[in-house]
Formats: sequence, C-alpha cells, structure tokens
Amino acid sequence: STPSTTTPTPSASPQLVATATAGSTVNLSATAATKTDKTTGVTTATITKETAAEFVSLAKKAEADGKKAVLEISVAATSDTQTAELTLPRSIINELAAGTKAEITIDYENVGTITFDAKSLASISAASDAGDIIIRIAKVSLTAEGKAVLGDRPVYDLSVIAGESTISTFGGGSVRVSVPYVLQAGERSDAVIVYHINSTGSLDNVRGNYNAAKGTVDFVTTHFSQYIIGYNQVSFADVPDASWYSHAVGFLAARSITSGTDAEHYSPNAAITRGQFIVLLLKAYDITPDAIAADNFADAGNTYFTNYIAT
Repeated sequence: STPSTTTPTPSASPQLVATATAGSTVNLSATAATKTDKTTGVTTATITKETAAEFVSLAKKAEADGKKAVLEISVAATSDTQTAELTLPRSIINELAAGTKAEITIDYENVGTITFDAKSLASISAASDAGDIIIRIAKVSLTAEGKAVLGDRPVYDLSVIAGESTISTFGGGSVRVSVPYVLQAGERSDAVIVYHINSTGSLDNVRGNYNAAKGTVDFVTTHFSQYIIGYNQVSFADVPDASWYSHAVGFLAARSITSGTDAEHYSPNAAITRGQFIVLLLKAYDITPDAIAADNFADAGNTYFTNYIAT
C-alpha cells in the first residue's frame, strides 16, 4: 500500500496579530503538525501542549488588555484529503473555558473552516470523558436514495470527540462552519442552501448562504452531524430575473421563509397584513413559535399566524 506522507509543517508558536476590527480583536495563530495517508485520505493534525499553553497565556493577556482573543489553527490538508481531524490537548479547552471568552478557529485547508464560540468550548470542556479533543470534518457521499431526491450534492460530516465519547450538541453555544463551493452551471447563488440530516433521517433547512467573495457556503449550527450543500431554486412567473427584488424573493423562498400566493405567483405588489408580516419576521430570524401560548390579542384568531403573534 502507499505509505503515509507527512507534511513538513511543525507546530509554531502563536503570534499576536491585530485585526482590522479597530484593534478590538487579537488573532493568535499557529500551524499544526500534519500527516496525510494517501490510501485512506485521512489527514491527522496535532499541536503540542507547549503551544496550547502559550495559546492560553496569550488569550488571557489579550482579554486583560480589553480585547477579544481568537485562536486560529491552520491544518495543511492536501488534495487527497477526504477526512481531516485535529487533536487538541484537553488542557487548552478546559483552561480557555474556565478563564477566557476566547474562540477557536480551525482552518482545514481545501476542506473547510470551523469556529467554536466561547459557549460551545465550555460545553466541550464539560464533557464527562476527560480524554483529548478530536475535531473532525469529513467529505462523504449521499446514499443512493438521497441522490435520487437531491442529486449528487456535497455532504460534510462534522464531529467532536472527547476521549471515546462523541459530543453532538454545544449547550447553547454556536459553531460557524465554512466549506468551499463552486457554483455549478446555471445555479443562482440565492438558491444554494444547507440541509441538516436530523435524527430521523429527514432534512431540515439550515440558514446557510453562498459567500461569493470567499467561494464558500457558510452556516451556523448548534449541533454536529451531516450537512448537505443543497440547491432549491423557487421561481415565480411574476418575479422577473431582472427585477430589483428577484434575488431577495429567491433567497427567502429557497429557505421556506416566504411562499407564493399560489404555486406560480408571488404577487410582489400585493399588500401584506400585520399577521403575515409577523410570520415573515419570525421565520426570517428562525424563531419557532410557541406551541401553547396563554397570552395573545383578542383578534389573533385561530389560524396560521396565531401562535406567531403570541410569541
């Protein structure tokens, strides 16, 4: 078999780098030592305990100076990489969660970027398994049934492992994910969306979007599993492509935030009611209406907008 190849990228001490955000954020950067197995397509990466300790020390210093600390770790994945994973000493997670509000950004070259906020790091730190932390992103394939419904779309499997235990949710924290994507022929950027495969195997629409400047699809999640870069173009006969509102309507319709007045028409010049507006507003912010709400207005009725108004 083809032997593993080691990318000559030894861990480097993090360096303070002021960002363009008016000096309010300090980036601490390091490059992980990596190894890629061409046979399996797995890239593994590590940083030393010494680098981790220096990360923590510099993060605390940045916050003492009134700045926000972002720890950036670069993982030099290759064109052969299908799965990339970074192992972090448990100490860096525990000490950051206990003593700072720092974030960690992991840039897996050619694969994707993952950013954990302070709450998500605290949730990982609270895991009962005391082992080191593995953060993994893998490019996988849809099943034959999935391809029949969605076509051959990119799929990413995200996971965090503490020792032998998998961490799926982040205790109120959020994780920002960015993966490379090239628009296919004829695709509209506003119709590129993200699906999450939930525990029942069904698809949930995640509020992701295509970032033309970076050539990526970006989304925010509170849990890890499989995510599909999907495409859901919704067209209406009365919304011309050249209209000033075309992309806005397409963006909202692709994400089921708005729908047409019938299957083929959006009626862009129609007035909307206050009830309709509240539904649009809450859907746009991805706020789920209360199933049971005791307080409401006397004229809220018993219809599709009732619980939205109550919420």
